[in-house]
Amino acid sequence: MATLAIVSNGTTIYPELPIDRTPVLVAEDRRMVNGQLRRSYRAEKMRLSYRRGGLSEAERTSWVSAHPISTSFTHVDELGVSRTVVTVRRDEVLEETIVASNASFYAVQVEVEEV
Repeated sequence: MATLAIVSNGTTIYPELPIDRTPVLVAEDRRMVNGQLRRSYRAEKMRLSYRRGGLSEAERTSWVSAHPISTSFTHVDELGVSRTVVTVRRDEVLEETIVASNASFYAVQVEVEEV
C-alpha cells in the first residue's frame, strides 16, 4: 500500500512526489592471473531522485537537514520501501523573491543512492 509521504532521515516530506528510480550496477575490478584487470558486476542498487519547487525558507531548511551529504540514513519512499541511502547530490535554486514581503521561494532537487 502506498503512503502519502516520503520519510527521509526522520523528516516527513509532503506531498507525495514523483520519484525517478535508476538502477546502478555495482562493479568490482579484479586482477586476473595473467595480470589483466577484469570487471564483474556483483549487485544492483537504486538511485532515487526527486524535486520540489515553491519551498519557503523553512521548508528548504528542513529538506537540507533531511538530506545530509556523505552521511548514511534511512529513506522510506512513497511505496513504503525502506532503504539505507546516502545523498549524492543536492541542488538548491532560488526561484523567486518577493521584495514587499521579503519572502524567498526555492526549488530543491535531491538525489540519494542505496549504500
